[in-house]
Amino acid sequence: MSPLARSALFAGLAATAAALIAPAVARAQRRPRGMPLEATPGVVAALTPWTPADPPGDPRYLRVLTLRTTTWTDAEVVADRRLLRFDVSDPASPRARPLPCVHPAAPRFRPDSPRVRALGGAASYREWIDLRMYCSGRALDRLERGGRAVARYGHARGPRRAWVARPRGGAADVAVATLAAGEIVLSARTAPTNAAPAPEARVTLASVTRATGDVLALEVGVRATSGARVVYLRHDFARFRVRGPLGALECGLEPTPLAPIVDLFRPVSARAAATIRVDARQACRGAFPIAGIYEVTPVVALPWAFPGDAARAITGEYVGEPAVVRITEGDRGYVEHIPDGASAP
Repeated sequence: MSPLARSALFAGLAATAAALIAPAVARAQRRPRGMPLEATPGVVAALTPWTPADPPGDPRYLRVLTLRTTTWTDAEVVADRRLLRFDVSDPASPRARPLPCVHPAAPRFRPDSPRVRALGGAASYREWIDLRMYCSGRALDRLERGGRAVARYGHARGPRRAWVARPRGGAADVAVATLAAGEIVLSARTAPTNAAPAPEARVTLASVTRATGDVLALEVGVRATSGARVVYLRHDFARFRVRGPLGALECGLEPTPLAPIVDLFRPVSARAAATIRVDARQACRGAFPIAGIYEVTPVVALPWAFPGDAARAITGEYVGEPAVVRITEGDRGYVEHIPDGASAP
């Protein structure tokens, strides 16, 4: 084939490719998927600190999500706190890939979502959140070390029709799939002011994530702070102070008056723990009814001394550090977290 023929062939192929690509480009320009807020500033999302008089958890993690209209006088929004997501940077390594934080029960897009709400005028939609519902593990560690969480509200992926905000009766191609929601940096944790002497035992509770409270077991551990000791530990010796979206309560099994059995004393040390798993359905029925973050503080009473050698066993009442119990769905389905009062029943 001559050079002139090859040039003509290549030119023909390029023209054909351009003809095929042009309609797709035009369609993408006519219908951008998930237009950012900057392109259609009709609704804004914002996260602000929340410090109520009786907080449902550690105020460092509490924020209020607000959705309100700007240039759209009459809008529809999908009002669902589970649509929040965060990217957490590493303060020690700015070039490290951000870690994502999402709600464990984040919903997929539904065109008939029951969470659609109308907004108009000065009206807004507000719900409070606990960041620990979204961030855990390495991502939460980054936040605690000064990492910055960039917040977005909406659908990261989904069909072209996915949206979280749109004008009522407006054109479909101006619907917004994702809204910027600002950035979050945690305040420094306050150090304890008094140095109390170390107790003989350290009580721990394992953090846990479950869909509902019906399948929840609370794992309590008891360790000696020094030396090798023994403990007589039973399920009815543990109680739990629960603080969550619906308030605070204390629960546990009713103590059973039984004499100790020598063979049931268990060895403990700073490394080795005696553990029990308490069924929350029996010990704390109704304490975890809705989705949310629950701070649970374990309290263990050890009344029994070792026969013939009282100093060998650890006795007394010991209070552990709060642990996080995440209930992602709850028995009641979606319950709004209203920041101006108690959560809706």
